[in-house]
Amino acid sequence: MQTIEFRVYGIPQTKGSTRMWKHPNMKFPIITNDNKKNKPWAQTVSGAAQQHRVDGCPFEGPIVLELVFLMPIPKSLPKRAPVFMLKKPDVDKMTRSIKDALSGVLYIDDKQVVHTDVKKMYCEAPGVMVRIRHLTLADDPDGTYTYQRGRPTNLL
Repeated sequence: MQTIEFRVYGIPQTKGSTRMWKHPNMKFPIITNDNKKNKPWAQTVSGAAQQHRVDGCPFEGPIVLELVFLMPIPKSLPKRAPVFMLKKPDVDKMTRSIKDALSGVLYIDDKQVVHTDVKKMYCEAPGVMVRIRHLTLADDPDGTYTYQRGRPTNLL
């Protein structure tokens, strides 16, 4: 199993919602994103991932993705507040942003991600901690990802 770990500093951004529309005089549709801050964030993540590439990248086959989003601490937060962030932004949209930024860099396509573990918490130094594990059959001694007759076994 190959593992890549790195941290990206900055305020994590969501992928946002994309919209597509087609002008009657144009051949191709126009795709817009409602979060303008996502593109620079995705470029920062991709750049950090480029620095941590290993032999065999982009990986083929199943990928396990572990993310810890470190969000800025608001001034209004009490000193004894919980560490985990219970407010927006949504972890699903932030995860989608990271998965898309890593596609073509550390793995071929985000459809290869078979397992995701995500946390969102407050931190004085915002950013995201990323761990990617490239799975092979030898990495599955307990049969977690083994299928028998089309049914997953040992998943819980």
